[in-house]
Amino acid sequence: MTKILIILGHPSIKSTCETLMDNYIIGAKESNNEIKIIYLSDLENDFTLSQGYNKIKENQEINDIQKNITWCDKLVLFYPIWWATMPGITKSLLERILLPKFAFKYSESGQLKGLLNNKKVKIITTSNAPNFFYQLFQSKTNKLLIKGIFKSCGIKKIKFYNFGSVINTKDKSKWFNKIYNIGKDEK
Repeated sequence: MTKILIILGHPSIKSTCETLMDNYIIGAKESNNEIKIIYLSDLENDFTLSQGYNKIKENQEINDIQKNITWCDKLVLFYPIWWATMPGITKSLLERILLPKFAFKYSESGQLKGLLNNKKVKIITTSNAPNFFYQLFQSKTNKLLIKGIFKSCGIKKIKFYNFGSVINTKDKSKWFNKIYNIGKDEK
């Protein structure tokens, strides 16, 4: 059994991301995985680091999310690709939860040391661009996420899945079946 924390990073409810997430959950539950879900649209706080890391305000929602990240074996993010990256609110949340002393620390020599070493991340995105466009341009953004965020936090196992041409794809049943199987394969 895998403990999975899902963050739905789409600010709107009833999105393709949410339907994909629902199908993933069905598959993952059939494999007896334990799942917790965070809906970004339900969170009330502003996640910007207006003072950088100099003055981080205590925030119960952030503390709860960090506890859930500590609990989980795998973090699964669902979000749309807007302007070649994740929505700003999703990025702000990552910046706010992956803080020094929780996700990483600095050695005396200034080297970054990740603290989330045993975690895995799966990123599932939607985009209006066709998949070939995503593969052509998104790989650079994905490399930034891998090296700049997740590996800096000690996470080495990261997988990406994109479902492209959202607007032009009328029948998404193949997508829902694929994501159901991805969830079912979680162990």
